[in-house]
Amino acid sequence: MKKIVVIILALFLASCAAPINRKSSINYAITAQAALQKNDWDTARKYWAKAVVNAELGNSNPKRLAALSYEYGRALGVNCFFSESETYLKKSYDLDSTNSGPAHMSLLELARLNYDQKKYKEAAFYFEKLIPIYDKFNAEAKDPTGVALVFKEYSNALSSIDKKTKATTFSQRASELEKIGNKSNTERTPYGTQCVG
Repeated sequence: MKKIVVIILALFLASCAAPINRKSSINYAITAQAALQKNDWDTARKYWAKAVVNAELGNSNPKRLAALSYEYGRALGVNCFFSESETYLKKSYDLDSTNSGPAHMSLLELARLNYDQKKYKEAAFYFEKLIPIYDKFNAEAKDPTGVALVFKEYSNALSSIDKKTKATTFSQRASELEKIGNKSNTERTPYGTQCVG
């Protein structure tokens, strides 16, 4: 009888834990976002980590977990945890790809994470996957300056791996978009700029 009571109690506590974990995840994410407003990527990274763990424990929906993994991956990369950053950005990409989320955001970050490490072959791989998505959603019209920067980085990555013809094509596309001259809708993640020991 005592064993049955313990099992029932354990099941009851487990059913209560998921909502608590989801609430904790939200609170940690709010704290992480506040740290980002102060450009404190180290604190943000620590709180994004807690937000991800609690979201996983709370069985949060895949889109929320994708968003948290994306933010955690970015923060890891800024703090120079490059391998871990790539792991979480890939996780975000996989979750978004299978749940109709904004997978292009993770692809861009994966490309730039590698680009900023001068891993141009890997960067070009991710840029290559990103461009058809940009074309499909007409990203050039929505954020010409931002897309111009992406095309420039892609062109530079291609030049670095001896794909000059394709590099020239994207350099020209970037130049055309720069003539429009709008402010970009997004800020670039500063990978590798706030390394921590």
